[in-house]
Amino acid sequence: MVKSELHQLEKIVAGIVNSNETAGLELEAHRTNFPALIAEVCDDLKKKWEHELFSTVKESIFTRYIQYHQAGIITLSDQISGSLPAGILATSVAESTNISIQAVQYLEDLLEFLEKHFHKFFDFNHVLSAHRFGKEKKSINALLASVLNRLNQLQIDQTLIYAIQNAVNEKLEGARQDGISYRQVIYLKGLFRLIAERAAEATLDTKDLEALLYRHNFNSEYFELYYHTRLAAAVALLPVKKRKLHIDQERQVLASRFPDRSKKFEKDLPSIDEILQALPLFRPAGRRQGDANAASRQTGTARMPLNLSVGQFGLFIRLCYLEGCFPVNNISDILRFFTFHFETKKQLNISVNSFRRAFYGADQANAAIIRDFLQRMLNHLDKTYFPKT
Repeated sequence: MVKSELHQLEKIVAGIVNSNETAGLELEAHRTNFPALIAEVCDDLKKKWEHELFSTVKESIFTRYIQYHQAGIITLSDQISGSLPAGILATSVAESTNISIQAVQYLEDLLEFLEKHFHKFFDFNHVLSAHRFGKEKKSINALLASVLNRLNQLQIDQTLIYAIQNAVNEKLEGARQDGISYRQVIYLKGLFRLIAERAAEATLDTKDLEALLYRHNFNSEYFELYYHTRLAAAVALLPVKKRKLHIDQERQVLASRFPDRSKKFEKDLPSIDEILQALPLFRPAGRRQGDANAASRQTGTARMPLNLSVGQFGLFIRLCYLEGCFPVNNISDILRFFTFHFETKKQLNISVNSFRRAFYGADQANAAIIRDFLQRMLNHLDKTYFPKT
């Protein structure tokens, strides 16, 4: 029966973290033997994993075994990273003599070993460690800057360039708190490399880039807003009699393209074809006339406006969730529903990431406003249904 092999690493990391918190970063008493000790433990782990790979253990059990160790090592790496001053890992070189930094490097090497040699069993939906995210963020930003520079040279529509830039920047900013998975990083880097390859051709234009993003399921709300704004502007310039024909032709163009549903830019949103097919311009004329307001027409979904901020709304929905108001327990489904059907005064399109941060990270100022809001509701119930005699 396979079992956890992390107990020795857990002891070492606990000693490092406790030392960082109480006596600075140096661990002087263990400096001479620590590198050899952790190297030995990591080498032993690699041998044990390889031994289990060729054992008679069932594949389903071995998959859980590998993913358990993957998650455990990421947690250990983050524990050490969290005990260090901000930025120290990012500025340190590989040959650093700092014990904590060396430990993180050994743990990250273990994760890379798992990813490379146990690719079939590796959990690519798991979030990256804080250290790996820092490296990948630099890589993605470099790719993004290069791609945007080339797209500007090709005179691609600026609003589409801004849509790409804003979507990625928001994704990376949200990842600082919510994390970003291996799969999402692979998607982003692969998409930018593909755009770079196409951008090397002088013939790439805005329509080509639109099609590329669509086929690779770039289901960002920024892309949705760009597309709807572009289509609405084109339709508005046409004589009334020709507008329906143009919309029908655009719908046919979309129907001829097939997004790759095996991957998404936003994992919590529908595929890009579902998002664009729901745009008001693609609805029957009678239904378009009944749209709630202009903001809803721009976002593609009729959303209910609120007098709450995103932070206040997120806290209110969290309270409803904690008190069992919803018959479902899948938080992602709950977040996706409310971002898709509501808007606030300052955000017509609430991203799932920003709403998730509000859901989990309410501050006292927002809590005070919601408490006052709930108190007024309670007073109304008391006055209406439970009057004092």
